[in-house]
Amino acid sequence: MFSFINNHNLLSSNIFKFYNINYIIHYNLFNNENLKILENKIINFNIDNIKHFYLTYSNPIIIPIIAIYPRNNNYINIINELSKYFNTFIIIYSINPSYPIDFNYLNNLSKKNHIHLIDVENIGYDFYKYFIGIKYIFNYIKFDRILLINDSFYFTRPIDDFITYIKFSHKYYNLLGLNNSNEIKLHIQSFILSFDKIICYEFIDYFNKHFKINHSLRNIIDIFEIDFTNFIINNYKTDCFYYITSNNNPYLEPELSNLIKLYNYPIKKIKTI
Repeated sequence: MFSFINNHNLLSSNIFKFYNINYIIHYNLFNNENLKILENKIINFNIDNIKHFYLTYSNPIIIPIIAIYPRNNNYINIINELSKYFNTFIIIYSINPSYPIDFNYLNNLSKKNHIHLIDVENIGYDFYKYFIGIKYIFNYIKFDRILLINDSFYFTRPIDDFITYIKFSHKYYNLLGLNNSNEIKLHIQSFILSFDKIICYEFIDYFNKHFKINHSLRNIIDIFEIDFTNFIINNYKTDCFYYITSNNNPYLEPELSNLIKLYNYPIKKIKTI
């Protein structure tokens, strides 16, 4: 289970990787001397803010909502990792006849975790599943914060640092993400998002106003991933664990190699569309 003592040790021993410090620096933009200067500035910034995070730690109740339309077994990797930190899950899934969900795995998992399985029509991509999960959680589960996750990636390492970051940031930020992106327009990537209750209400209202059954994937990306997160950025407090400064797709080379080598980026993104 989640250990507050271990989190203090993690935070104290690795300030550079904890809060707002994982800027993506490209080799062609910075030489070694400039990198050192920037790292020192970031470390000093975080030393000034570290007490704030000790004060705001509140061990919030975080419930993961996982959106699944399986085209691989990424969701097993994701759930296995999340099981280290959470014992309650809402899993919103649609049936893909070409790649059946492993219900034996989920049944075994339910013997030691609280699993809420909800079968929905495969419409609206991940955001429809997120919408259903958020409405469900308000009705049936006590929570302080949610973690929205789809199955378009898999974890390449433990994410205790990211979970710690969410817990320490809960009282200060309404919306948290693993990383932003400047591709198309600045936004927070939707494959891992964390909302507090305020943003949950905002999302339900926004979805009801903007969702149409015939939306294309591009419509969904523009309206919900880009426009919605921009609305939240402009009106609420938001933050990302990794800040990306390039305008390129962060999941293509050489950006991805830099993410992994420089900052121990914890996921491998897989296109499933």
